[in-house]
Amino acid sequence: MSSFIKHSGLLSPIRAIKYGNPDTLIAMVLYYILCATSNCHANDWWEGNYARIMYPKADLTSQRISDFLIDIGEEGALRRFFKAYLPTLSGSKDSFNILIDSTGIPNSFHFPLTAISNHNGKIGNEVRLIYVTQQETGLPIFFRYCTGNVVDVSSLIRTVNELEAHGVSTKLAVLDAPYYSDSDIQELYDSGISFVTRLKENKRIFKDLIVQRVPNIECNQNFVGYNGRYVYIKRAKCELIEGYKAYAYIGIDIEIRSNEYKRFFSQAKNKEYSDEIVYEHLKGLGKFIIVSSYRMPYNEISPMCHTRQQI
Repeated sequence: MSSFIKHSGLLSPIRAIKYGNPDTLIAMVLYYILCATSNCHANDWWEGNYARIMYPKADLTSQRISDFLIDIGEEGALRRFFKAYLPTLSGSKDSFNILIDSTGIPNSFHFPLTAISNHNGKIGNEVRLIYVTQQETGLPIFFRYCTGNVVDVSSLIRTVNELEAHGVSTKLAVLDAPYYSDSDIQELYDSGISFVTRLKENKRIFKDLIVQRVPNIECNQNFVGYNGRYVYIKRAKCELIEGYKAYAYIGIDIEIRSNEYKRFFSQAKNKEYSDEIVYEHLKGLGKFIIVSSYRMPYNEISPMCHTRQQI
């Protein structure tokens, strides 16, 4: 790994950094891989490790590491890094299938990127990290950070455009449900970018497709197993955007439905729900819809969507 870093050209952004050198970078990477302790112990580790012989110019004193991390996080260093890194990815740099997701990084530091955010229903202070990986290899392609109150739908096209600016064209994007918006889907169509994404339950088309297709879904021809999971899944043509053809894959995840049944039955018992309320609520449990801009076999659509979990 250290040989790869040394000879891949990735050190070029480091050479201009005030407080660091290539030996410091590689020694820090090895320390983070091998140890779970804080930075203040890094120099003690280096002094008693073979890394001191391999990288004698490394400076892992706590203060130097802090200064180094500040400098290496500068926007200019990041831009130089991606310019050096992207050509090292296997395959063609011209066009990628990408997986894109974001996550909240909780913190209470007082700096411009921290903001109050609603993440999965929980209110807190956080920074938002948007992360892109290459589908074929799982290698990271790109990341960017933004304030914690930035919603996913406002960052999708901007991220794709930033990749384009770095010379990476997107041919397929696998997205999580929060990235779905009519305007972004329209732009993906217009840009010729294929997509696969989960449809949110609050969309009108989700409710319509569930009503139309679910009643006769549980049959042998719709039964699909993959990676130890079993689902019923059925394909239907649809239009997410008027005039643009898409495919909806309506499914029931058997294990998830079973778990949701148990949780809801316990809740219904405690709150003494009527039979009518229980019956109506059960209609939505365990059901999902994945939409795609192109037709895919039943046994590929769910694994394709779940590859996003590599992130």
